Amino acid sequence: MRKCALQAILSLEFGQEPVQAAQFSYLYDKEDEQEGIEIPLFLLNLVNGVADYREELDKELSTRLKSGWTLDRMTLIDKNIMRLGLFEILYFEETPGRVAVNEAVELA
Repeated sequence: MRKCALQAILSLEFGQEPVQAAQFSYLYDKEDEQEGIEIPLFLLNLVNGVADYREELDKELSTRLKSGWTLDRMTLIDKNIMRLGLFEILYFEETPGRVAVNEAVELA
């Protein structure tokens, strides 16, 4: 599910709305079954959460970067994996911090 969330979060970089991005990433491989499928709440919470807290997440990430580095220097995929993991650690109480870190490493 986090892979779908990451795909959706990446599409936010190009102006897509969070719910549409989550829906597209979830339904992408389900061409035959698109009617009546509900988007999992977990996926929507991750995508909406990263979108809603993006500014705060970026501020926190910026303080943790090596001297001379900025978020702008990072690849989109790396930056968004870090946003997703940090969102889960800081704001998503259902996910233990260790699990969020492990899942971010798996995505990378």
